[in-house]
Amino acid sequence: MCFIQLCVALPVMAARNKITYFSANILYCDIASGEKRTDYVRRRDGLIALLAELKPDAIGIQEASVCKIYVHPTGDDTIKAVVLGLKKRGLNYGASFWLSESVGSIWLEGLAFLWNKDTVFLDKEHIACRHLDASYRRSGTLIQKSLCRAEVSTMDGDTPLFIYNAHLEAFDDDVRNKQSLEVSEIIRNESVVSKKRALFGGDLNSDDISNNFEDIGFKLILINRVDYMFSYGIPSEKINVELIPLHSIPGKPDISDHNGILVTVWDE
Repeated sequence: MCFIQLCVALPVMAARNKITYFSANILYCDIASGEKRTDYVRRRDGLIALLAELKPDAIGIQEASVCKIYVHPTGDDTIKAVVLGLKKRGLNYGASFWLSESVGSIWLEGLAFLWNKDTVFLDKEHIACRHLDASYRRSGTLIQKSLCRAEVSTMDGDTPLFIYNAHLEAFDDDVRNKQSLEVSEIIRNESVVSKKRALFGGDLNSDDISNNFEDIGFKLILINRVDYMFSYGIPSEKINVELIPLHSIPGKPDISDHNGILVTVWDE
């Protein structure tokens, strides 16, 4: 399925020989703009419906939120709600949430991975996350970003794929640049040095940050405003990338103010 003209014609291959990965910044409970819970739930339900259609093997979310600000009995844990929504549609997803930062206990924000338990092998022991050293305080709140890595493989145990999920600083250019250099050093040590196939992507909050990752051998395969996807060690004929519109679609409500990226990687 192609949403825009970014698809490359590839030979049809057995489903067990590929991994699909969807990445998006989504479902942030926008305290600053006063987002109402009804709007948050509508966007969340839109995401669930989209994921049920795409059925990605793995999913990386930036700005995954626990929206206790709404004081709803469910707690509005976004990732748990998405997993439950997918389960109601007959899809069996596992999930992992990593807390980056918070405003007291009313709003929690971080990175998340979800994975289809019926199509790929991944568990929490194969996920590693860390806070980035470059951080600062704004209005008394610690602004702290993170990097997470998941090691995922097809059910028959073919060559594992490293997937990196990141969200960098939005407002301070100096901090963001330090974070990008920090992340590039981490993924270089973990992927390039050990020659692991890898995807790296997320919301990097810059439209001009590619060099820090291309300099270590990662290849930029898609950029949409501030959302990126890079690959390493994957031949061009073994990878396909699509932009998945999440907003400004005629006749459809917005899911996010970012678009999503869907990548397909075939085993060698």
